[in-house]
Amino acid sequence: MVKRSGIGASAVTAVIFSALLISNLTVFMAAQNRQNLYIKAEAEDSLSNGLLVLAGVGSIGLLGRAQDFFSTTAFNCATAIESTANLLSSLIDIERKDKLTVVTSASWSPSVSAYDNMSMVKPFDGSVAGDVDILLKVSASGAYSPSGVSLERTESHLVHLPVRLEAATSVCTTGVEMLKSSLEGSSPSNCTAYAIGPILSRASAGPSALAASAGLGFGISFTIDQSGGCTVYFDVYISQDRIEGPHGTFSVRMEAAAFAYLRQVVPLPA
Repeated sequence: MVKRSGIGASAVTAVIFSALLISNLTVFMAAQNRQNLYIKAEAEDSLSNGLLVLAGVGSIGLLGRAQDFFSTTAFNCATAIESTANLLSSLIDIERKDKLTVVTSASWSPSVSAYDNMSMVKPFDGSVAGDVDILLKVSASGAYSPSGVSLERTESHLVHLPVRLEAATSVCTTGVEMLKSSLEGSSPSNCTAYAIGPILSRASAGPSALAASAGLGFGISFTIDQSGGCTVYFDVYISQDRIEGPHGTFSVRMEAAAFAYLRQVVPLPA
């Protein structure tokens, strides 16, 4: 009987080789899958981190433009809030880097104090009751084609500038009414700056204290019209100074014009 041990050994070797080949192929495919996952994870991290950076850059840019508006605008007390809302709604910033585009738009959003996680724009992140609170809408889109990873995301963030606009407009309008009431209730001996100046100074004490209590400055100027009676035209100025903004320190100023009719009392001859 002929022994065929060589054939048996070859068969066993072939089986072992096939098993090793399959095992190696499985390990190789697993490694490839892990590598693809790593690539996708890195792409996702890159897009997410890029979104954070570009959103921060865009937000600081919009805050800076809002600061420039506040520091250069001659506000009227009656229209300051409307002007601010219109300006903020027109602000938009577009940032691009690599395959990512981030669009940030703004709107005025008066609200109570609230926290926001946009720490890149500190100390202007979140909202602060009484300050100008700004709602930012951030839209991001981007993709890394080789990895098949894409990003489409819309976020909302609250930021603020420490401009006390509502308080200033309130002090301004209230101050004007207080002054007008005081002046029209007075009776100067003559219609001259000499007689009216002290009256106006006393009448300004209330509005000035009101402004100071809100951390605001107060000023007044006036002219006198003696034609057809005694009319005092006055301008009230409300200011907030040394405001910290992303472009440095700035000031905001607003004014209101009004007039009051004074009833002149002519002293009787001695």
